[in-house]
Amino acid sequence: DAPFGKILIGSTKPGYQDPLPYWRGQGVQPTVRIDTDWLWVGHLDEILMWVAPNKVLYADPWKAADLLHEEIAEGRHGESLWFGFDAAGTNQPIQQVVIAPLGGGYKLSTLPEPGLVNSTSSETLVFSSEIFTVGDVLRVGDEILNVTATNGVTVTVSRAHGGRPATAHAAGSKIYAYSDVMKENLPIGASPMQKAWPNMSVAINQLRQAIEAYTIEFIPMPVLFSFRTINGRSGYMAATANVVNGLLSTESIYCFPDTGCTAFNEYVGTVLPGACEITGAWIGLHCQAGEIHCATTAQRDLDLSTPWWDKLEQWE
Repeated sequence: DAPFGKILIGSTKPGYQDPLPYWRGQGVQPTVRIDTDWLWVGHLDEILMWVAPNKVLYADPWKAADLLHEEIAEGRHGESLWFGFDAAGTNQPIQQVVIAPLGGGYKLSTLPEPGLVNSTSSETLVFSSEIFTVGDVLRVGDEILNVTATNGVTVTVSRAHGGRPATAHAAGSKIYAYSDVMKENLPIGASPMQKAWPNMSVAINQLRQAIEAYTIEFIPMPVLFSFRTINGRSGYMAATANVVNGLLSTESIYCFPDTGCTAFNEYVGTVLPGACEITGAWIGLHCQAGEIHCATTAQRDLDLSTPWWDKLEQWE
């Protein structure tokens, strides 16, 4: 029903004229509104990027959380992860971004004996030291737990939160409390504030509905957001280098900003073979509320032997 494609457009910020009537007036390409109200800038290329006719990238805090969990589980929590909006962001280790602080350290431990069975019932764990408190959101394996009670080193947890199922976990597995950053991004914890992932999920569903039966491969990309208030306006901005906001230079080469995180960079190279990591974009682009796609243009080589408007009947 859209031989010339559909126009995807984000939300219109207060004080700006809505361009939707202009595009609808074209009368050729249907328009699709994707909710970007939750973003501080509000551009679609912050969260979605087409890299092929049937392949689209989307910003996924859960994918970021899962990749970083693998690093923590393997003892690499001190590895680099660029996070923030200034030069100091390039000095961040994974644990500083992901794990809740505790004094001069972090709320990171190992699961005590006998581990956890595959059950949704609450469990009581006895740690070797007092580390977790009521309200902490814990991660062990792929499961999310909530701390509901503590008594010294004894901790009671409820299970299977954040849409993640309960599974069995062996004693000795890494277990840690998520930081406020992760609570902003994931549907976890008791905070009433908007979370990045539920908003992102809405945008994905809107795109799915717009493409209807057309088969599209959705590829999750690791991005963490931060809720910011600047000049009286609030919203989410990508706090890690936004690998969705890249540039497709050819059909097989996708240029993305260096994230400072080996796990993120290697993942992009795996899901997009031929991807090209671009260095030097952090200060000049990311810290200016943009990324590679925001700062580049592409010259398209189109076959205009028969212009598309000449292919339309009743075009005026």
